[in-house]
Amino acid sequence: MKAIILSLILILALSTFVQAAYTDVASYGNSGQYKVTYSQTIKKGWNLLPADLGAWSIMPGAPQIEFKQNVKAYYVYLPLQNKYVPALGGFNEEDYNLIQSNQKFLTSASAWYYLANDAVLSYTVENVGGMPKLHQGWNFLSIGPYLSVLNPSVSALHHFPLGDCSVEKFFPWDSQSQKWSEKNMGMTNVNSALDELADSDAIGIGIAIKVKNSCQLGVEAKTISTPPTLPN
Repeated sequence: MKAIILSLILILALSTFVQAAYTDVASYGNSGQYKVTYSQTIKKGWNLLPADLGAWSIMPGAPQIEFKQNVKAYYVYLPLQNKYVPALGGFNEEDYNLIQSNQKFLTSASAWYYLANDAVLSYTVENVGGMPKLHQGWNFLSIGPYLSVLNPSVSALHHFPLGDCSVEKFFPWDSQSQKWSEKNMGMTNVNSALDELADSDAIGIGIAIKVKNSCQLGVEAKTISTPPTLPN
């Protein structure tokens, strides 16, 4: 992961705040998989970005800037232990083992990055067809293209793919004001608010999400009931 971090390329930009916006979608035939190219403004200060930056393929032709010079802190949240571990200089043996024990919950996780300057990150993400798993309690989630309407299954549903998850609350991070968004503060209309994250413009956003039990995001299949009973 250290090598991934040090190889990241950033483009300096103005301080105007914008959400991630996809610019191109390329389909891989009948496989149902695709890749999405989009750009995101990264603000000076704390940002929630994908924990595994290896999932981001940086677009060619960008001026190279040493990522380690711009990133002053990097923390990964471990849902099993309910704790942060520093990751900027790599992990010690204890933290590495903890990372491994949390691996299935970190595949699509977001993590904290502190940037010394504003930047725009242009990158390509490939949909691998997998839906994230969430651990009971708090998780940090990165909204990938497979969670959005770019996924045909989500588009047909017209809802955020909650799967079997019971979401208690979630908070998007506002990097411009450097505070949690107060748009959603609990159970009231939580599902409706989550549905906005299924829009393609939400790709790349990091959120903190709390679930009642460990669960699997996805499009729930309809259950088949048992045969009718015999008449009296």
